[in-house]
Amino acid sequence: MISNDDYSTDGKSFHPVTGSKVCLPFKYPVIWIGNNVLAVLSLSITGGSVSNESSTQQMIPQTLIIEVKHLQRMQSEAIKSEEMAKQALETEVIIHQQLKLQLYCVHILSAFWKHAVSSCGIFETWSDSRADCIGRGADLAVIDNLEEQVGAVSLFENLPKLDRSVRPWWSRPVGVWIGITDIQTEGTWVWVNNVTLQDGGYWIQGEPNNHGAQGEDCGALINIDTPMRTWFDGNCQDAREWLCEMQPN
Repeated sequence: MISNDDYSTDGKSFHPVTGSKVCLPFKYPVIWIGNNVLAVLSLSITGGSVSNESSTQQMIPQTLIIEVKHLQRMQSEAIKSEEMAKQALETEVIIHQQLKLQLYCVHILSAFWKHAVSSCGIFETWSDSRADCIGRGADLAVIDNLEEQVGAVSLFENLPKLDRSVRPWWSRPVGVWIGITDIQTEGTWVWVNNVTLQDGGYWIQGEPNNHGAQGEDCGALINIDTPMRTWFDGNCQDAREWLCEMQPN
């Protein structure tokens, strides 16, 4: 029997459920850039249907997209600024190292040649080296006596020496340009002051030899064995360090 107050089957009653609502929790999709949370979007579902969003709520996604793009631009600019700062620092370090080397070279030079300047770690062709010397009010060094020869070699004992593991030693540009050349007449070596070499000079054994298809018409020196044998002829287009000599005032 079914009563008016209760609904029952098999003697068990139940009451109708009225006015109940089933609520699902909010869901939050999160947009990340790096470790920063940029925005949270919420979706409300009530009674199994999506609630009507207000115009303000509809603007949230667009606003967040704009903000994300803005932050991405800021991040890109920050990375670019960091790279520029890093490059500037590296440039300053190089300049500082070159300055230290120049000061060191001036100190060493003053002990042997009172009117000399070395390129100290900068490499140029023979003609460009001479142009640098002239720009300093000097010229490539003229070594026309034993005292200057020994002084020049003693100077370069304080600089990086020849790598003897390289065979032959002339297989790559080494040494330091000095102011002598036979570019006008092969075999006739003339200093930049227009004085022709007369006494044979201080050539390494077997030098000068005008080696190679392009020839070797410019003089250089290197500390290889003995102060009496340091000169060799090289390709004038090779890049080497150089030694300038200033005339006393």
